[in-house]
Amino acid sequence: MAELSTMQLQCLACKKWFASPIQFGDSESFESAGMWGNTFGCPSCRQMVPCNKENMRWVRADGKGGFVGNETRG
Repeated sequence: MAELSTMQLQCLACKKWFASPIQFGDSESFESAGMWGNTFGCPSCRQMVPCNKENMRWVRADGKGGFVGNETRG
């Protein structure tokens, strides 16, 4: 179980990353969470962004590794 320091969302419209309003303390909590129906406004383009694992990423507190839900988004 890795402690997490940063959670981010990627806007599906402008592709910019921003701080996620939903946070998880560790990778196990993130992996086991069922997420649906949450949307947030992108601070860059103001489009509503779904908060899904596929467009979220996290950084471990020790700086080693992280996660991007859908690697093809870049």
